Amino acid sequence: MKAKVDSETKTLPRIGVFLCHCGSEIRDSLDLSVIERHVRKLPGVAFVRAAPYPCSRPGIAEMLGTIKKHGLERILVAGCTPRLHGKLFADACESAGVNRWLVEIVNIREHCSRVHKNRREATGKAKALVQAGLNRLHVAETKETVRVTPLNSVLVVGGGLSGISAAAELAGLNHEVTLIEKAGTLGGMLTRILRPHPHVRTGKEILQEKLFRIEGKVDVLTQTTLASLKGGPGQYRATLSSNGKSDERNFGAVIVATGAQCPGVDELPWRKAPAFGGRLLPQMELEAEEPEKALESVGSIIFLNVLPRGLGGSVTRLSSLVALKNAVLLRERKPALELTFVFEQVPRDLEREFRRARESGVKFARHADGKPPEFTKTGLRLRDEGGKHIELKTDAVVLPAVLVPSEKAGELSEILRIPVDEKGFFVEPHVKLRPEEFIERGVFIAGSCHSPASILECTAQAMAAASRASRFLSGESFKAPLVSRIDENVCRGCGRCAEECRWDAIEMESAAAELKLARVDETLCSGCGVCSTVCICGAPTLAPVALRQIRDAVKAAVD
Repeated sequence: MKAKVDSETKTLPRIGVFLCHCGSEIRDSLDLSVIERHVRKLPGVAFVRAAPYPCSRPGIAEMLGTIKKHGLERILVAGCTPRLHGKLFADACESAGVNRWLVEIVNIREHCSRVHKNRREATGKAKALVQAGLNRLHVAETKETVRVTPLNSVLVVGGGLSGISAAAELAGLNHEVTLIEKAGTLGGMLTRILRPHPHVRTGKEILQEKLFRIEGKVDVLTQTTLASLKGGPGQYRATLSSNGKSDERNFGAVIVATGAQCPGVDELPWRKAPAFGGRLLPQMELEAEEPEKALESVGSIIFLNVLPRGLGGSVTRLSSLVALKNAVLLRERKPALELTFVFEQVPRDLEREFRRARESGVKFARHADGKPPEFTKTGLRLRDEGGKHIELKTDAVVLPAVLVPSEKAGELSEILRIPVDEKGFFVEPHVKLRPEEFIERGVFIAGSCHSPASILECTAQAMAAASRASRFLSGESFKAPLVSRIDENVCRGCGRCAEECRWDAIEMESAAAELKLARVDETLCSGCGVCSTVCICGAPTLAPVALRQIRDAVKAAVD
């Protein structure tokens, strides 16, 4: 086939192709020697080699040496997904003088070796994908990474333990911090916990210590919510809403610490327990005062730690931790009490707490039905592993500590452009693909808004989020040039693209003869492509991926 040529030099760029064995995973499924011979004959290919692990340190070192020795100008790596090692190869090639946007990653592992059983067909498909990648490289243009200098200011959303702890750490690192809380006071759920695990101090005492650290150092705004967030990482424009008034401020990063909420008895499945004649007590009610005072008129208590389906999983550990703490505390202060802990499974990292409760005299009963136990007039009806029913009598049942996402979690998810799981908690990308980061760079999360967390976990996550935010703000932020470019010769100035841009990255600027043209701020543009879908003129394009690259790649893949 006829290859494209460089428009300036009128010669084909020198391309180096590296084929990855991926140990034996790719090599055993594809005939790399056939692919190598095929690629060697293609126009512009100055070097081709198959290697066991190009992503390893020796592999990267060998690649750098090859680039300098053969004067390679563009690189194609055929191996695994670009999301895993794309940045690694781009950084390495850039250090050797190759523009990082002239590095192409072709995924022949997930797209070929893992999905095809026929070796010959898989090899043929790999050849086509490599050919498509080479076609893209032939017409690719050199681009520069968009650089953004982050503002030295952080917005912390949520005034609970996690938010206050993060704000205190950031203030200590000399960052300007604004802390907003939708309620009228700070502290969140911590103000309702008398004896949090494992502290000997009360929740209010812990809160006072945290508030002392931010006094005079953090701009605290209560009865305030985040109404909108525009811009991009390093240069956000946030609209804060307080008592019907709006205030726009600029921030370099955002930490979300909105916590979670504990539903009442009427909101949980146990509200359908009218047959039970004893006391039905939520765990949070037991947390609000000394346990022996809350249950001073009872002689036997069951701590129910079996959660209904849809509320289990991540909350089981926290529920167990809180229940075991209160059971041991009650046992120490009222030895005559008969305490029974009903559970479904034991979290692996809480065996020490279970052992301590057993040694203090707490009895244990396992419910293996897969559904919540049935309430009777005198207690609970369980089902053991053999399917046999067990009747437990008691004067009071303490319900599990269930935490659910805050009411504003869904709204914040839309504003901050970060996803939630099936329960409504904020989630992060796969740890192997984007460790310590979230979908929206510059946004960090701490505490129970991520998943139900204990006091120690909230504090640790807050410190980690503050550390990552500080590191993000300490230098330039680098952004891929996958941004919209608007052709001034085609744009007619209708403004539809600016109206539809949710990041406010497009502005209409005056040109000659009262004509206004669209201008794109590369630091704010996310490359979503919405502007190109609403423009009837076809002025916007997504750089550095040109339409001709896509056409040439598709042509090679389907021929």
